[in-house]
Amino acid sequence: MILWFKHSNRCLVVFHRTFDINESGELDFKEFLIGFARSSKGSLEDRINWWFNMYDCDRDGFVTLDEVTKMIQAGRLVFLHSGSSNFCL
Repeated sequence: MILWFKHSNRCLVVFHRTFDINESGELDFKEFLIGFARSSKGSLEDRINWWFNMYDCDRDGFVTLDEVTKMIQAGRLVFLHSGSSNFCL
């Protein structure tokens, strides 16, 4: 349970940081909607930038294997904890 919380917390922090457009530390409704829209709609470049920012955890302009691994592990643990059995990674 603690391991799941650790990874789910990391996911939440990364999602929050990615959605927090004005970097105020708080999400308003507009930022929330824009975040979801950017992840699935808009130009290909907008979507690529959004996903890149999601995985660039330390914001150094690079996505390392370690960052990708941590995000996938966190996503898997959150998904597995949800009780679903359709995670393909």
